[in-house]
Order: sequence, then C-alpha cells, then structure tokens
Amino acid sequence: MHSTHDMISVMPPLLRQILFVALLLLLIAGVIFKFTKKDQATPATNQLLTKNTPADIESTRIAIISDIDRCPSRKFTTKQSLKRFVDFANTQEVDFAISLGDNIAHRLEDCSTTAQSDLKFVMESFSSLEMPIHYVLGDHDISSNPQSYALWLEMIDRPQTYYSFDHNDVHIIVLDTVTGGDSLLKCEDDKRCSTFLKEKQSLEQELETNGYTYEQGKLVKLPENVQRESPQEIDQKSFSKKDGHKIVSRILSLQNMQTIHDQTANYLSDDTVRDHGLLGKKQLLWLSNDLQNTDKEKILILADHPLLPYTTSKKSYQINDLDAFTEILRNTKNTALNKEIVVIFGETHTWHKTESDIATYFGIDEFRAKDGSWAFLSWDKEFSLRKVLADKIDEHVN
Repeated sequence: MHSTHDMISVMPPLLRQILFVALLLLLIAGVIFKFTKKDQATPATNQLLTKNTPADIESTRIAIISDIDRCPSRKFTTKQSLKRFVDFANTQEVDFAISLGDNIAHRLEDCSTTAQSDLKFVMESFSSLEMPIHYVLGDHDISSNPQSYALWLEMIDRPQTYYSFDHNDVHIIVLDTVTGGDSLLKCEDDKRCSTFLKEKQSLEQELETNGYTYEQGKLVKLPENVQRESPQEIDQKSFSKKDGHKIVSRILSLQNMQTIHDQTANYLSDDTVRDHGLLGKKQLLWLSNDLQNTDKEKILILADHPLLPYTTSKKSYQINDLDAFTEILRNTKNTALNKEIVVIFGETHTWHKTESDIATYFGIDEFRAKDGSWAFLSWDKEFSLRKVLADKIDEHVN
C-alpha cells in the first residue's frame, strides 16, 4: 500500500501545484469561517463571559430587563422566572441592572387592583441582586391615582423620576417619558412643590407682622387695630413699602408655580396622555444642562417610550417633545464630536436597532417573550448589546 507522501511524489508537477492551491484555499476558508461566527449564540448563563479588556480601557457591563408587567393573572412573571434574570446578572458579574419600565400592569385586565403589592413583589425579587438596580418609569407603573406616583418615588427611593449618574467612563441618563418629569401629586402633597407653599406662608406672615397684606396682587396696609404677632419685637421703620412690593411679587410668583403644578398634575391624570408619552420642558432643560456638564464621551440614555418615531404591528409611537429631544442630542454631537450616544427603550415589546448621525437607538423585547428575554450590554472600546433568550446569550440586537 502506498503512503500519501508516495502518492503525491509521483504526481505530475502541475497536478501537485493544483492540489497545493486547493489545500491553501481550504485553510483560508476555515480561518474566515472561524472569525465570522461572532454573532452566533454564546454559552448559557452558568458560563461567565470574560471581559478580555486591556487594563487601560474601562469596561461597563449591564443587564437590562423590560416590560415585566407583573400581575397574578399574567402567569409568566413569578419569583422563579425573575430569579433567572437575577442569577444571570450575578453570574455575569454585571456592574448594575436596569429595569426599563412597566414593572407592573396598571390598566391591563384587572391588574390595577393588585398593582401596589405587585410592585413590591418585583422589587423584592430583585433584592438578591449582588449589584445595584436602577428603575425607569413605565406607563403601566402608575395609574391616574396620584398615590401610585407617590408609591413609585418611595419604592425607587428618589426625589424625582429622572436622574443621571456616572459609571466608569459612561454617563447614564434615566428619562421619564410617562409624565415628562412632572408630578401627579397636588402641590400640597408634592415634596418639592410644597416647599413653595411653605415659603409663601412665611412671606405672608412677614407682611402681616410688618402691618401689610395683599389683595388682587397689590400691597395693602393693614388697619391699625388688626392684631399682629409680637409687634413689640418688630422695628417697622426698617420695613419699607419697597420691601413689601418685593414680597408680594414673590408671593404671586409662588402662586403661579402652584397653579401650573396643579394644572399639570390634573393633565397627567389622563391615562391617554401618559400612554402617548412626553418629555416636558423642565426635564428637557435639565437634560440639556446635564449633557453640557458631563465630560464623559460615552452617553447612555434610558427611557420607557421610543425616543424616535417608531411603528409596530400594534401601535405607532411619536411622543410629545420628540423634536426638541433630538435637537438637544444634535447640539451635543455638534459641540463634542467625540461623544458616542446610545439610546435604549422598552415599551414596544420588540427588538430594534436604528443608527443615525447623532445616536444609535435600541429597543428591548418584553420579559416574557421566548421563555424569558432580556439584554446584556457591554461597553469598553466597542459597544455591544446582545439578546438573552431562555437564559442564553444570543445574537446582537439588530
């Protein structure tokens, strides 16, 4: 029997050259195939995806879950199913987790009746996370009842529904696209607005102590026989009419703030307003200042509603104030070309990716899809956002 070497040695030179070229092409094809498999599914959650990042490059890793819609009648969201997300985050050693909104299910079926306990259920389920979790307000997380808004602030332990923070070399911004950053509470029940009322009462007392009041926006001298508190302690000669006019002007300004606040709260009590989505002038001003003040080149913006025009088979999205938001991002890019902006949203129950000249937009599917869906974000030298389906890291979101 002839060996392979003997068989090759007796071949004509031309045939040997053809065989050599064929083997070389097969080898090249194998190398190309190996390096183009990067988008295939990666191992299950019990295998850690190592960072493989140079020491001089910071790496940020985030587990992102969206649209949990916890309600007893919606069977998928159990402690066991949420534990799978927790186990994934802990195993992958992420830096923090994000819930992109709609943790509970106000206005869906009969779920509003159990919503308060459902919110506590979700947050207690996340208590075994070995890292912080940050919450985005979703339109199903609150109802038209102002107390549901108060409960939300209490549970996330924050004074307002939008905020930002830095992690490594990334600046993270959490926006409120449900109320636009405004409160559903009446001024007297809202922590921030109630400080205006206290200031107003204090100024009214100062006027009265000095022998004045106001009527129809004008300073009015009190009659001499009107009893005032501790008149012997007040040097009324040091208090002039000019001082009184300034105080009345401030009181009227505070009254206007209260009126606007209460009108806005009443407007936001409409379910259709919150469902449609908005950003609000106050929040947009805050966002513009926040982006101007950060020196981070990586910007991650998180929201419930899509922050671009977006249509699914069930609904079209284009929230109020979207043009103003886009202009703020454009101005940010124009003044700092090296900034990379990524925007991630939930709400639509779809995976999505759109690239533009100012930002890359991603949508995250609902939690109960595909026997459990969430996303795994890593951002070091390159940005990566991958689907996690049935506990396995899958393809990139595209």
